[in-house]
Amino acid sequence: MKPRLFACYFQGDGPNSAFYERMAKVLEFTATRHCPDWEIDIRRTDPGKYSNQHTHSHTSNTHKLDHWNRFVQESTDGDRILLMDGDMMILRGLDDIWERDFDLAYTNKRAKLPFNGVILFLRSSEKTRRFMQAYWDKNMELLAAPQKHAPFRAKYGGMNQAAFGALLPEIETTFGLKLIGLPCTEWNCEQSAWPTFDPSFTRIVHIKSGLRKAVFGRGMADGTMIPIIEVWKRLERESEAARTVHR
Repeated sequence: MKPRLFACYFQGDGPNSAFYERMAKVLEFTATRHCPDWEIDIRRTDPGKYSNQHTHSHTSNTHKLDHWNRFVQESTDGDRILLMDGDMMILRGLDDIWERDFDLAYTNKRAKLPFNGVILFLRSSEKTRRFMQAYWDKNMELLAAPQKHAPFRAKYGGMNQAAFGALLPEIETTFGLKLIGLPCTEWNCEQSAWPTFDPSFTRIVHIKSGLRKAVFGRGMADGTMIPIIEVWKRLERESEAARTVHR
């Protein structure tokens, strides 16, 4: 049974729309290169309709988690699944993650916000499917109640992260899952890990926030971003060239 990678994104009609398509193409290209024996499923989806607390990121996060949960609920016991955002690139193989003993793995860091919720590895089972449904339910609970959301958002950030953080103390107890943390420096290179970026060590990079703006010429790049931007742009060129050859 092949491991399965699932990511989704939606464009909408805003000024950033085209960027999501480009990032998804680079993700697909790099996933195919470094995970050749995986099932790769990267989908463009229609945006969901959710109450948004007047915050676009909350609705887009909720839309993504909706699709993550549906994907897991439709999976089969024993499926090995990587859930991720569409604004990422993979730089090294990921197969050895399945040699580790876990039901659920997330990426954590030593920073004000203790983890980043754009990546989840899991082994599908009744227990992990039950957790994913609870994760979705908690997200919707907090989305509908800003006063409940606020303390978790302050501690963990975002929408999905706040919901995951709210459930974090229960993952091993209530849900009976073996949980492990993977360092962002290797498995999810985001703001806190950009200064440690090393393509011979870093496996996955998150193209977000100031880095995303700099990649697409909408903001200034600091010194930690420049090596990542150079790699991303090279991979986009290689992706375009590969598609041209196969047309």
